[in-house]
Amino acid sequence: MNVLTNRKGRKRKSGYRHPNGELKTKTIDYMKLASEQPHRRGLPADYRLSHDAETELGRLYLKKQITESQYLAGQEYARRVGAYMATICAPHGMVGSGRWSGCNPDACRKEPDQCECTRRLRDYQEFHEVTAKCGRRVEMVMKRVIVNGNTPGNYELAILLIGLSALTRHMHLTARSKSRYS
Repeated sequence: MNVLTNRKGRKRKSGYRHPNGELKTKTIDYMKLASEQPHRRGLPADYRLSHDAETELGRLYLKKQITESQYLAGQEYARRVGAYMATICAPHGMVGSGRWSGCNPDACRKEPDQCECTRRLRDYQEFHEVTAKCGRRVEMVMKRVIVNGNTPGNYELAILLIGLSALTRHMHLTARSKSRYS
């Protein structure tokens, strides 16, 4: 009589086991998984794990296609657009990095200078005016790449550099002087 036919219950999972009988599990290398994500594949191996590789703007910076001051100006642009979009209750996908708990109408009526929604609108309009002076195409490419996170085409990179340079000059982000926004 065969011993295996008399056993009741489910069969054991196949695989290597520890001395105590538990199944050995494969360890997952999360660093390797992160470096192999599709949006990080085009970067040099040294930069794939950088936190800057999360955004399209950061990847352009890591590829040395934009300067550090342009990168900082682009981050501030994304922050201001996100804050404004959160203020006007834009769809969640468009909000970006903006956080908003809501407007306090009583405080807005009493002290309009202290109103958070008015401040966000002013900040957004300030950067919108800077990019608008560069032209409509620059505005469109800036929003497409920085806010929406789309990869710029070859001709769009030059247009993006025009807008980022204008923001860099506006924010006084130069190699020699410190920013007034720091």
